[in-house]
Amino acid sequence: LDYGMGICGSDWPEAACPELWCGQGVYFRRHGPQRYGGGYAPLELQRLAELIRVHAAVGREVLAFFNNDLGGKAPGDARLVRRYLTGAV
Repeated sequence: LDYGMGICGSDWPEAACPELWCGQGVYFRRHGPQRYGGGYAPLELQRLAELIRVHAAVGREVLAFFNNDLGGKAPGDARLVRRYLTGAV
């Protein structure tokens, strides 16, 4: 990020992140509903897409990373969020 500052919105249960946003960048890190595994429900992915839209609309750089690799769900979840963002759903 340009200013070296931002907020990481993690869904890790032991490191819950309040949705208090500041700075020029936002980084969403999704670990999966079953600790690095399992796929997200479509409603959860729609909510993430809406958060991305909101932050992008006010000029923030937005990054999202899916780390729910166990079982191979991360790529599909990322594709679905992208589809929500582009209106391809």
